[in-house]
Amino acid sequence: MMRDEKAERDQLENDIDSVMSSAEGRRVMWWVMTAGNMFKTTFTGSSNTSFFNEGRRALALEVLQCIQRACPEKFAQAQEEQLRKGK
Repeated sequence: MMRDEKAERDQLENDIDSVMSSAEGRRVMWWVMTAGNMFKTTFTGSSNTSFFNEGRRALALEVLQCIQRACPEKFAQAQEEQLRKGK
């Protein structure tokens, strides 16, 4: 990995950690992952719709991967907050 790429990745991880440090940020990130179909199947019976849903899910999984690298404990915190809400 080149130095610039590493610096960009480090900056992104710092930014994600900052966002995930607030309840508001955790709610927004949870919404992004939920809207991206991360927690449900993308199969609909229609290949075009399924492909579209898979694209959304791929982005949501990338967001999760970034959160897991930057601050996995804050993902667990967001998950606990959602469980307390009953979602």
